[in-house]
Amino acid sequence: MDAAILVRDGLDHHRAGRLAQAERCYRTALAVQPDQPDGLHLLGLLGATGGDAAAGARCLAAAAALRPAEGRYWGDLGACLYQLGRLAEAEAVLRRALALAPGLASALDALGLVLAAR
Repeated sequence: MDAAILVRDGLDHHRAGRLAQAERCYRTALAVQPDQPDGLHLLGLLGATGGDAAAGARCLAAAAALRPAEGRYWGDLGACLYQLGRLAEAEAVLRRALALAPGLASALDALGLVLAAR
């Protein structure tokens, strides 16, 4: 099986709200190719929004490490770290995201929340 196709199928499920099917696709993609950054990123988002922010942060950090120039990955990781109350880490990660992608609205929003909380 092709990991990229599995991730694409998972994203279709994800967008349609079929989260269990999306997770299955992402996990299968990662079993085929453990260093698949999009699969890690999307699985991390599922964790972050589905109640397991710690697992989400691990996946998001792995995705960002694989694609260090991808501002969106860092922004999502920073937002997840904020959820976990890891404010200093979240701020540093979000600033990195914004250095890479200055107009990334989600990172700007998350950084505002972090700064207000600090």
